[in-house]
Amino acid sequence: MTLTMKKLYLFILVYLVISCKSEKNDLFIFDPRNLDENEITLSQIADNISYTPLDNSIQLGEFYDFHYPNFINSDIFLYENEVGVLVFARSGKYIRKIGSKGRGPGEYRYGLDFTVDKKTETIYINDLNDIKVYNKEGLFLRSFSLKQYGEMINSIRLFNSKLFAFYAIQFENTPNEWIVFDTLGNVITSVMST
Repeated sequence: MTLTMKKLYLFILVYLVISCKSEKNDLFIFDPRNLDENEITLSQIADNISYTPLDNSIQLGEFYDFHYPNFINSDIFLYENEVGVLVFARSGKYIRKIGSKGRGPGEYRYGLDFTVDKKTETIYINDLNDIKVYNKEGLFLRSFSLKQYGEMINSIRLFNSKLFAFYAIQFENTPNEWIVFDTLGNVITSVMST
């Protein structure tokens, strides 16, 4: 596991564990990159840590550790291995499923990773280097292929409405460590593997 992935997992863990109460009852966003100190403890950044049980109206099975939750406003987006991307309210109540798993048009088979664009409220699912795009209600919008850029995408993330694809560089046919795409699949920039 690379240092970058470890930092990402730490950030995700901290983000999930802390849920500071505010008068507006909003989610608290914490970015450890803005700290001057090198080490912090949870007691330094959170007064209260709460646990939210998820609604059991939909049968849940496996959640892989590399599918970390995403958020749009107070909705929580999770990937369950057999069902796909699910949306829960902050209270834990099940809201809906995003798209559907399958082999048909607009469906995804694997959902190797997903990310959300908070600005446009769209969800991007990596389905073996084919990116499937859905709106927050779960309706399929479009898809585009990134297969021509490398063998396997490890993860995708959105930042400033740009899609970052991180490739598994151990494969021969992977010339780039990562590529930045616009939300239609056009290359903006890339970093070559060394």
